[in-house]
Amino acid sequence: MGWVRIGIAFGLVLLGGCAVHHEVEAEVDPRCDALEADVAAFLAGSKSCEADADCTRANAECLPGQEACCVVYLERGYDEVAWGALLARGEICAARSDDPLGCVCCLVRPRDAVCLDGRCGPRP
Repeated sequence: MGWVRIGIAFGLVLLGGCAVHHEVEAEVDPRCDALEADVAAFLAGSKSCEADADCTRANAECLPGQEACCVVYLERGYDEVAWGALLARGEICAARSDDPLGCVCCLVRPRDAVCLDGRCGPRP
């Protein structure tokens, strides 16, 4: 199966009126079997920090490795195009799955992003 070129817009609406919106265009590899490993590799290389200001939350709807409801914690300046391609791939894989719920997120506001021992994560 070949690569699919798509334009995606994704956002995360949180309780309390906070919203994050990104638009990216990316080459999407539609393979689902390696999605979990690819997400883990991206996360492993995108969490470095020295201070809380170095960290942010990102939408992770339809992806494995969520650290809170549909959220992961990443370093500011993470590769949004690569992350967008993983999000699009997660949506493709969810649509192909037998799970009748597809991509479901809870309505709990995730904790703020902080730097803990050099890695971005949720505020304890």
